Amino acid sequence: DKLKREEAQAWLEFWLFCGVGWLKARLAPGHAEADPVQPVPKSATVERIQRLLSDTVEGLRGLERNGNPAMILESIMIRWARYRGTQS
Repeated sequence: DKLKREEAQAWLEFWLFCGVGWLKARLAPGHAEADPVQPVPKSATVERIQRLLSDTVEGLRGLERNGNPAMILESIMIRWARYRGTQS
């Protein structure tokens, strides 16, 4: 199936939302709300989260430039999996 651009954009925006939540939790652990669905991985340092957010924003820019939605999402999904510790 072809992945629609709007679906890819929705996923990337969701991942941005999660990443920003992780960043808040790392920068202000006592003040950030806990997210039971997307808890902050122990391996997610501030620097890694920032890099992941930057990659995700670049994915959104790629969609704006008519990039292949499936390839963009696959690339970002691999990075997210690595930061969550599910892949080396």
